[in-house]
Amino acid sequence: MLKIKFNSNTKKFDLYKETIENNEIKEVFKESLTHEEMNEKIKEYSAQISNITNNINIFYLAVQKYPSNQILKLE
Repeated sequence: MLKIKFNSNTKKFDLYKETIENNEIKEVFKESLTHEEMNEKIKEYSAQISNITNNINIFYLAVQKYPSNQILKLE
């Protein structure tokens, strides 16, 4: 999971990646971003989410249109 903390000393947003190791949650520092850089990250992630959503919709429509008994196995 990605965590964001505002650093009042640097006036930047610190991004951390949260991982679980040996049943312990650990935060690993990723990067510090300015307000403008955070806006760019939000746009980037929004575009990625939109692309994933579009792909899921396409897959869903394909499954609805072609039931499993009509799909040919490729070998």
